[in-house]
Amino acid sequence: MASPSPPPGAEMDSSGNLYWTRMTLAGELAEFLTRVGPADLPQQAVDHAAMLIASTLASAALGAGIESSLIIRDLARERGGVAEASLWLDAGPKLPVAEAAQVNAVMSDAAASDDSDLRNIVHAGTTLVASALAMAERTAANGEDVLAAIVVGYEAAGNRSAARSAGSTSARLGVCGPSPHGAIVRSCAGAFTSQPARLK
Repeated sequence: MASPSPPPGAEMDSSGNLYWTRMTLAGELAEFLTRVGPADLPQQAVDHAAMLIASTLASAALGAGIESSLIIRDLARERGGVAEASLWLDAGPKLPVAEAAQVNAVMSDAAASDDSDLRNIVHAGTTLVASALAMAERTAANGEDVLAAIVVGYEAAGNRSAARSAGSTSARLGVCGPSPHGAIVRSCAGAFTSQPARLK
């Protein structure tokens, strides 16, 4: 049986392993976004990011005792892993970044009082704040970089969602439609706060 052809932008070596010969769209976006530094951002956007942190933490305080939050937290604790980031409002041991960010975001979202970007019908702040703070804790990123990661991630998610929802039923009705924006904002926050040049 003949081996399948590699996808565009990739080649296959003699062992059958794929490797990319050109950057993917996701790679290009990440490279573009991580070139933005705190000094490049308007003060109003940075102030909004600070407000998102306060809003997300307040919403998480409301959602911490909701059953869905407790279930996700218990599952994450059961899985365990490398101690990298804290769960908010929890004195237990740290968890891997992805686990901590998910638990913290679910706590904030469970209370349904998290931020809303009404232009795009998304709640990007919850995922951004949880991801940026978890990565910052792991990498010792400073506050400026956390705020910048949130701004850049919000911009990426907003632009992606605007492109996706242009003319869609969910946008016209004001309903949250399914979207991979969570993965986008987590990637932006993670990439930005883990840049070695931006660490303390």
